[in-house]
Amino acid sequence: MDGIGSTLGVSVAGLEARFLQRDAVVAVIGLGYVGLPVARAIGERGFRVLGFDIDPAKVAMLATGQSYIRHIPGAAFAALAAAGRFEPTVVPPSRLSGLDGSKARHGRDMQRIPSV
Repeated sequence: MDGIGSTLGVSVAGLEARFLQRDAVVAVIGLGYVGLPVARAIGERGFRVLGFDIDPAKVAMLATGQSYIRHIPGAAFAALAAAGRFEPTVVPPSRLSGLDGSKARHGRDMQRIPSV
């Protein structure tokens, strides 16, 4: 382990390798006007994306290949889900363990997600 990686108990070189090999799992917290396009871009680049949102209706739409944002086609998320690269969820942040990276849109999103 190296530098800050030893403090966190992870190998920075190993994490870098997972990203370079597109084997990393990335969390996007908040699937709104910012988070949803970010999740799509990450998934389309070959990463597996776990998308969190506090709104079960949004998650349900995305899980069935629909989008609630007019200029973002639901078909893109249906294709990513079919390829195993996108999973929307309202599961609490405890699900974040084992992820390789995350993108938080707003701190308030994390505060409003119920804890386990």
